[in-house]
Amino acid sequence: MKETKKFLEERWFGNFGRVYLAVTAFLQKGEKIEDSKLPLTEEGFVDLSYYSAPKEYSKHNSNAGRHVKYVSGSICIKNISFQGFDFTGANFERCHFNNCSFKNCKFENTRCVAADFDGCTFNDILFLKTQFSHSTLAPNGIFFKTLKSNFQNVIFEKANLTEVHVHDQQFKNCLFSDCKTGALLFSSCYLEQIKFTGTAKGIFFKKSKTKSGIDFSNAEVADIQIIDDNEQGIIFPTGESYYLFKDKVKELDNIKLLTELSETQQELIKNSLNLWKSWPEIFRILTG
Repeated sequence: MKETKKFLEERWFGNFGRVYLAVTAFLQKGEKIEDSKLPLTEEGFVDLSYYSAPKEYSKHNSNAGRHVKYVSGSICIKNISFQGFDFTGANFERCHFNNCSFKNCKFENTRCVAADFDGCTFNDILFLKTQFSHSTLAPNGIFFKTLKSNFQNVIFEKANLTEVHVHDQQFKNCLFSDCKTGALLFSSCYLEQIKFTGTAKGIFFKKSKTKSGIDFSNAEVADIQIIDDNEQGIIFPTGESYYLFKDKVKELDNIKLLTELSETQQELIKNSLNLWKSWPEIFRILTG
Protein backbone atom coordinates (compact mmCIF):
# COMPACT_ATOMS: atom_id res chain seq x y z
CA MET A 1 0.00 0.00 0.00
CA LYS A 2 1.32 3.42 -0.95
CA GLU A 3 2.27 5.57 2.03
CA THR A 4 0.16 8.71 2.38
CA LYS A 5 1.52 12.25 2.45
CA LYS A 6 0.33 12.61 6.05
CA PHE A 7 2.21 9.48 7.09
CA LEU A 8 5.40 10.61 5.34
CA GLU A 9 5.22 14.00 7.10
CA GLU A 10 4.41 12.64 10.55
CA ARG A 11 7.00 9.85 10.50
CA TRP A 12 9.77 12.43 11.05
CA PHE A 13 8.28 13.18 14.44
CA GLY A 14 7.21 9.60 15.19
CA ASN A 15 9.18 6.58 14.05
CA PHE A 16 11.84 8.87 12.53
CA GLY A 17 12.11 11.16 15.56
CA ARG A 18 15.71 10.28 16.30
CA VAL A 19 16.55 10.15 12.61
CA TYR A 20 15.13 13.68 12.19
CA LEU A 21 17.45 15.04 14.87
CA ALA A 22 20.40 13.18 13.35
CA VAL A 23 19.64 14.43 9.82
CA THR A 24 19.32 18.02 11.04
CA ALA A 25 22.62 17.75 12.88
CA PHE A 26 24.35 16.33 9.80
CA LEU A 27 22.95 19.13 7.64
CA GLN A 28 24.11 21.83 10.04
CA LYS A 29 27.57 20.31 10.50
CA GLY A 30 28.13 19.75 6.78
CA GLU A 31 28.84 16.06 7.20
CA LYS A 32 27.98 13.19 4.89
CA ILE A 33 24.27 12.78 5.35
CA GLU A 34 24.42 9.19 4.11
CA ASP A 35 26.03 8.33 7.45
CA SER A 36 22.68 8.98 9.15
CA LYS A 37 21.48 5.61 7.76
CA LEU A 38 18.48 6.99 5.91
CA PRO A 39 16.39 4.40 4.07
CA LEU A 40 16.11 4.28 0.28
CA THR A 41 12.95 4.84 -1.73
CA GLU A 42 11.64 2.24 -4.17
CA GLU A 43 13.44 4.17 -6.93
CA GLY A 44 16.74 3.95 -5.06
CA PHE A 45 16.92 7.58 -3.86
CA VAL A 46 18.09 8.50 -0.37
CA ASP A 47 14.78 9.26 1.33
CA LEU A 48 14.46 12.85 2.56
CA SER A 49 10.89 13.19 1.34
CA TYR A 50 8.70 15.47 3.44
CA TYR A 51 11.59 16.43 5.72
CA SER A 52 11.04 19.93 7.13
CA ALA A 53 14.07 21.91 8.28
CA PRO A 54 13.74 23.58 11.70
CA LYS A 55 12.16 27.03 11.50
CA GLU A 56 12.29 30.27 13.42
CA TYR A 57 9.00 32.14 13.62
CA SER A 58 8.07 35.76 14.15
CA LYS A 59 4.81 37.66 14.34
CA HIS A 60 3.53 40.92 12.91
CA ASN A 61 0.27 42.76 13.10
CA SER A 62 -1.93 42.54 10.02
CA ASN A 63 -4.08 45.37 8.73
CA ALA A 64 -6.98 43.71 10.53
CA GLY A 65 -5.10 43.92 13.83
CA ARG A 66 -4.39 40.20 14.04
CA HIS A 67 -1.07 38.62 14.98
CA VAL A 68 0.25 36.84 11.88
CA LYS A 69 2.90 34.17 12.34
CA TYR A 70 5.52 33.75 9.62
CA VAL A 71 8.81 31.95 9.01
CA SER A 72 11.67 34.35 9.69
CA GLY A 73 14.65 31.98 9.57
CA SER A 74 15.96 28.45 9.24
CA ILE A 75 19.21 26.50 9.22
CA CYS A 76 22.37 26.98 7.16
CA ILE A 77 23.47 23.95 5.13
CA LYS A 78 27.10 24.03 3.99
CA ASN A 79 29.50 22.00 1.87
CA ILE A 80 27.30 18.96 1.31
CA SER A 81 27.16 16.86 -1.84
CA PHE A 82 23.65 15.52 -2.41
CA GLN A 83 23.68 12.73 -4.97
CA GLY A 84 20.61 10.60 -5.59
CA PHE A 85 18.35 12.25 -2.98
CA ASP A 86 14.56 12.41 -2.96
CA PHE A 87 13.41 15.83 -1.67
CA THR A 88 9.74 15.32 -2.60
CA GLY A 89 7.52 17.46 -0.37
CA ALA A 90 10.47 18.66 1.71
CA ASN A 91 10.34 22.12 3.27
CA PHE A 92 13.50 24.28 3.12
CA GLU A 93 11.82 27.67 3.47
CA ARG A 94 14.32 30.36 4.54
CA CYS A 95 17.23 27.88 4.47
CA HIS A 96 20.67 29.02 3.39
CA PHE A 97 22.54 26.57 1.15
CA ASN A 98 26.22 27.36 0.84
CA ASN A 99 28.64 25.57 -1.50
CA CYS A 100 26.38 22.52 -1.91
CA SER A 101 26.10 20.29 -4.98
CA PHE A 102 23.02 18.43 -6.16
CA LYS A 103 23.24 15.61 -8.71
CA ASN A 104 20.51 13.26 -9.92
CA CYS A 105 18.10 14.45 -7.23
CA LYS A 106 14.31 14.55 -7.20
CA PHE A 107 12.48 17.74 -6.23
CA GLU A 108 8.69 17.45 -6.42
CA ASN A 109 6.42 19.89 -4.58
CA THR A 110 9.52 20.93 -2.65
CA ARG A 111 9.28 24.23 -0.78
CA CYS A 112 12.35 26.46 -1.20
CA VAL A 113 10.59 29.78 -0.63
CA ALA A 114 12.88 32.68 0.32
CA ALA A 115 15.87 30.33 0.37
CA ASP A 116 19.41 31.36 -0.57
CA PHE A 117 21.64 29.18 -2.75
CA ASP A 118 25.20 30.50 -2.68
CA GLY A 119 27.87 28.77 -4.76
CA CYS A 120 25.67 25.72 -5.41
CA THR A 121 25.60 23.46 -8.48
CA PHE A 122 22.75 21.42 -9.93
CA ASN A 123 23.23 18.61 -12.46
CA ASP A 124 20.63 16.22 -13.92
CA ILE A 125 17.79 17.58 -11.79
CA LEU A 126 14.01 17.71 -12.21
CA PHE A 127 12.30 20.49 -10.29
CA LEU A 128 8.60 19.56 -10.52
CA LYS A 129 6.19 22.07 -8.97
CA THR A 130 9.00 23.34 -6.75
CA GLN A 131 8.39 26.63 -4.93
CA PHE A 132 11.37 28.96 -5.42
CA SER A 133 9.52 32.26 -5.01
CA HIS A 134 11.53 35.11 -3.41
CA SER A 135 14.74 33.04 -3.50
CA THR A 136 18.23 34.13 -4.53
CA LEU A 137 20.82 32.13 -6.46
CA ALA A 138 24.24 33.75 -6.44
CA PRO A 139 28.00 33.09 -6.33
CA ASN A 140 29.68 32.23 -3.07
CA GLY A 141 31.46 34.88 -1.03
CA ILE A 142 32.34 38.50 -1.57
CA PHE A 143 34.81 37.74 -4.36
CA PHE A 144 32.63 36.10 -6.98
CA LYS A 145 33.90 32.74 -8.08
CA THR A 146 32.48 31.57 -11.37
CA LEU A 147 31.38 27.96 -11.27
CA LYS A 148 31.22 25.91 -14.45
CA SER A 149 27.65 25.05 -15.39
CA ASN A 150 25.93 25.69 -12.06
CA PHE A 151 22.77 24.41 -13.73
CA GLN A 152 23.36 21.67 -16.29
CA ASN A 153 20.66 19.41 -17.73
CA VAL A 154 18.10 20.82 -15.30
CA ILE A 155 14.34 20.79 -15.90
CA PHE A 156 12.07 23.27 -14.14
CA GLU A 157 8.53 21.96 -14.68
CA LYS A 158 5.57 23.89 -13.27
CA ALA A 159 7.96 25.48 -10.79
CA ASN A 160 7.19 28.77 -9.07
CA LEU A 161 10.00 31.16 -10.01
CA THR A 162 8.32 34.46 -9.13
CA GLU A 163 10.49 37.14 -7.56
CA VAL A 164 13.58 34.95 -8.01
CA HIS A 165 16.93 36.71 -8.47
CA VAL A 166 19.67 34.78 -10.28
CA HIS A 167 23.15 36.34 -10.27
CA ASP A 168 26.35 35.21 -12.02
CA GLN A 169 25.10 31.68 -12.64
CA GLN A 170 25.65 29.39 -15.62
CA PHE A 171 22.77 27.58 -17.26
CA LYS A 172 23.39 24.96 -19.93
CA ASN A 173 20.87 22.65 -21.60
CA CYS A 174 18.01 23.61 -19.29
CA LEU A 175 14.23 23.60 -19.79
CA PHE A 176 11.65 25.87 -18.18
CA SER A 177 8.28 24.22 -18.83
CA ASP A 178 4.98 25.82 -17.77
CA CYS A 179 6.67 27.72 -14.95
CA LYS A 180 5.35 30.73 -13.07
CA THR A 181 7.94 33.36 -13.88
CA GLY A 182 6.82 36.84 -12.79
CA ALA A 183 9.80 39.09 -11.99
CA LEU A 184 12.40 36.39 -12.73
CA LEU A 185 15.76 38.16 -13.06
CA PHE A 186 18.85 36.72 -14.76
CA SER A 187 21.67 39.14 -13.95
CA SER A 188 25.23 38.77 -15.32
CA CYS A 189 24.54 35.14 -16.24
CA TYR A 190 25.97 32.70 -18.75
CA LEU A 191 23.01 31.25 -20.68
CA GLU A 192 23.42 28.51 -23.28
CA GLN A 193 20.69 26.39 -24.87
CA ILE A 194 17.83 27.42 -22.58
CA LYS A 195 14.30 26.58 -23.68
CA PHE A 196 11.01 28.02 -22.41
CA THR A 197 7.63 26.39 -23.09
CA GLY A 198 4.14 27.26 -21.93
CA THR A 199 3.67 30.82 -20.68
CA ALA A 200 6.84 32.88 -20.16
CA LYS A 201 6.31 36.35 -18.79
CA GLY A 202 7.93 38.84 -16.49
CA ILE A 203 11.48 37.69 -17.28
CA PHE A 204 14.43 40.11 -17.06
CA PHE A 205 17.84 39.70 -18.70
CA LYS A 206 20.41 42.12 -17.30
CA LYS A 207 24.04 42.46 -18.37
CA SER A 208 24.27 38.89 -19.63
CA LYS A 209 27.84 37.62 -19.94
CA THR A 210 26.85 35.25 -22.74
CA LYS A 211 23.53 34.41 -24.39
CA SER A 212 22.99 31.74 -27.02
CA GLY A 213 20.03 29.58 -27.88
CA ILE A 214 17.55 31.16 -25.45
CA ASP A 215 14.50 29.67 -27.12
CA PHE A 216 11.00 31.11 -26.65
CA SER A 217 9.75 29.74 -29.99
CA ASN A 218 7.23 27.39 -28.35
CA ALA A 219 6.18 29.73 -25.54
CA GLU A 220 3.57 32.41 -25.07
CA VAL A 221 5.77 35.41 -24.38
CA ALA A 222 4.89 38.63 -22.59
CA ASP A 223 6.88 41.32 -20.77
CA ILE A 224 10.42 40.20 -21.52
CA GLN A 225 12.74 43.01 -20.43
CA ILE A 226 16.33 43.45 -21.56
CA ILE A 227 18.33 45.80 -19.32
CA ASP A 228 21.82 46.98 -20.33
CA ASP A 229 21.88 44.10 -22.80
CA ASN A 230 20.69 43.24 -26.32
CA GLU A 231 18.36 40.78 -28.00
CA GLN A 232 21.13 38.66 -29.54
CA GLY A 233 20.90 34.98 -28.73
CA ILE A 234 17.15 35.08 -28.06
CA ILE A 235 14.77 33.18 -30.32
CA PHE A 236 11.22 34.51 -30.31
CA PRO A 237 8.08 32.80 -31.63
CA THR A 238 7.55 33.15 -35.37
CA GLY A 239 4.55 34.87 -36.88
CA GLU A 240 4.56 37.69 -34.35
CA SER A 241 6.23 41.10 -34.25
CA TYR A 242 8.49 42.28 -31.44
CA TYR A 243 9.61 45.79 -30.67
CA LEU A 244 12.80 46.52 -28.80
CA PHE A 245 12.63 49.57 -26.54
CA LYS A 246 16.16 50.67 -25.77
CA ASP A 247 17.36 53.23 -23.24
CA LYS A 248 16.57 56.18 -25.49
CA VAL A 249 13.05 55.08 -26.23
CA LYS A 250 11.92 58.59 -27.05
CA GLU A 251 13.74 58.23 -30.36
CA LEU A 252 11.44 56.58 -32.88
CA ASP A 253 14.43 55.26 -34.80
CA ASN A 254 14.82 52.62 -32.12
CA ILE A 255 11.52 51.04 -33.11
CA LYS A 256 10.65 49.25 -36.29
CA LEU A 257 7.06 49.99 -37.25
CA LEU A 258 5.81 47.38 -39.68
CA THR A 259 3.64 48.62 -42.52
CA GLU A 260 1.04 45.89 -41.99
CA LEU A 261 0.19 47.25 -38.56
CA SER A 262 -2.98 49.25 -38.31
CA GLU A 263 -2.81 52.95 -37.56
CA THR A 264 -4.24 52.22 -34.12
CA GLN A 265 -1.47 49.72 -33.35
CA GLN A 266 1.23 52.10 -34.57
CA GLU A 267 -0.23 54.88 -32.45
CA LEU A 268 -0.24 52.56 -29.45
CA ILE A 269 3.47 51.93 -29.85
CA LYS A 270 4.25 55.63 -30.21
CA ASN A 271 2.25 56.45 -27.09
CA SER A 272 4.06 53.72 -25.18
CA LEU A 273 7.34 55.60 -25.57
CA ASN A 274 6.44 58.11 -22.91
CA LEU A 275 5.55 55.33 -20.48
CA TRP A 276 8.82 53.39 -20.70
CA LYS A 277 11.57 55.99 -20.81
CA SER A 278 13.75 54.29 -18.22
CA TRP A 279 13.16 50.62 -19.08
CA PRO A 280 14.40 48.71 -22.11
CA GLU A 281 11.49 46.48 -23.01
CA ILE A 282 10.41 44.00 -25.62
CA PHE A 283 6.76 44.34 -26.56
CA ARG A 284 4.85 41.81 -28.56
CA ILE A 285 2.26 43.12 -30.98
CA LEU A 286 0.03 40.53 -32.61
CA THR A 287 -0.41 41.39 -36.23
CA GLY A 288 -3.07 38.81 -37.01
